Amino acid sequence: MSAVVPTGFEAYCRVFHPALRFSNGHGTGVRWEEIAREVGVELQGDTAWQDLASGGAASTRLWNQAPRTGSLSPKEATALVDLLRPATTKGEGCTFAVWDGYGGSELDRQWPGAARLGLPGRTYVLLKGPIEAATVSFDVPEPGLPTFHQSANIWWPRDVAWCVATEIDLCWTYVGGSRHCIEQVIADPRLEALEVQGDDPVPEPPIGR
Repeated sequence: MSAVVPTGFEAYCRVFHPALRFSNGHGTGVRWEEIAREVGVELQGDTAWQDLASGGAASTRLWNQAPRTGSLSPKEATALVDLLRPATTKGEGCTFAVWDGYGGSELDRQWPGAARLGLPGRTYVLLKGPIEAATVSFDVPEPGLPTFHQSANIWWPRDVAWCVATEIDLCWTYVGGSRHCIEQVIADPRLEALEVQGDDPVPEPPIGR
């Protein structure tokens, strides 16, 4: 897991991106726990989406669209902003890392001169802004193509009191921080999260990703 979110934090949790169930054109979030209970799987920190999606009809009658990979929804991001803001000691300014594979040269035109962060297998554009920027979309629309919400992939405050990491191939997000901070994330009803350890293996990403 330390390949996704930095080591050195007191505690970590895994925030599950919800699946979606559609009715009359309206999508409703479906928690992994609900699907796990239906298919008879114990939801744990290392549960993969395939463990739930392979449950056949018992699984698919609960959801119509698999969890989104590589991006937090505005609702999830807003909840994290509310919870993480009080944990910073040096103001609300944050650094946001956006994978440059989303737009490539488009990102350069959108944010000319922006610094880059190089990690194994990934390069990110680095942007500065208030913590609320975690809720906006960093998608750079291309002519003729639909737009969609794309959250920052990694974001952290100036004092690095915590870090949020949404790897592009994963349908969940890792958060590292103080134990109190992580306990608050896990307890918040707006999110579905379980505690994990920094040396836990990352579950297999969804098939086809």
